Amino acid sequence: MHLSAGKYTIEPSPDGQLRLSWTTRDPGDRHKVRIDVQAAATEATVRTEGPSNNFEVVVAVPPQSNLWVRLTAGDLTIRGIEGHKDLSGWAGEFKVAVGDGSAYRQVRTSVLAGEIAAPTLKRTTGGVFRSFEWDGPGKYDLRVRLTAGEIQLRDN
Repeated sequence: MHLSAGKYTIEPSPDGQLRLSWTTRDPGDRHKVRIDVQAAATEATVRTEGPSNNFEVVVAVPPQSNLWVRLTAGDLTIRGIEGHKDLSGWAGEFKVAVGDGSAYRQVRTSVLAGEIAAPTLKRTTGGVFRSFEWDGPGKYDLRVRLTAGEIQLRDN
């Protein structure tokens, strides 16, 4: 996924299909929204462009999905998705549901300026040039990188 600035939620689709919905604060901004989805068999590429203010997108994916997300700036919330995750952004807040971490083999996070909070993995750090690595018993990898902002690895 290549995502323009905005507020994004990635959650499980109830029917296992890829679905997107979006809103803008100003109805006149709808013409600024561009969503492109290229799907083939078991893989899809999603690209978004939207207005610079109050662009909110919900992306529903199959509950078991590997995610590769590049967000220019904004908020990203991921919940209820089992699979590998590779997430990156310039600025914002990333909230990723990891449960107790047992589904993950490797967790690698870094933030150039900001905070990483992972209470379920018993790690919290903040400041400049912060990172942490955690190894677990699971089969998935989680990589989260932000230039500036906050990374939260949460229960749900």
